[in-house]
Amino acid sequence: MDGYEDCVIGTVTRFGMPAVLCYDLHKVIAKMVDDGMTEEEAYEYYNFNMLDAWVGDGTPAFVCLGKHEFYVENEKNVDDQENIRRIMENSCI
Repeated sequence: MDGYEDCVIGTVTRFGMPAVLCYDLHKVIAKMVDDGMTEEEAYEYYNFNMLDAWVGDGTPAFVCLGKHEFYVENEKNVDDQENIRRIMENSCI
């Protein structure tokens, strides 16, 4: 993605496919906000023009770094699968 080189945090490897660039979602959103979008506009643009875009085997990946607050509050006495389900329902987007 042109102009987002400073948001790259590494690569992601997938079985049977080439490694792809991985972007820090929060940095991507912050960059769009710095460029004049509201946060809502930035998330909407990300969802429709980045996340939903398929550009072949090199389609980039996005990650939310850090522990999600919901997970931290609920990790005691709950099995991992339940926490994964809760995190997916309350994702960082």
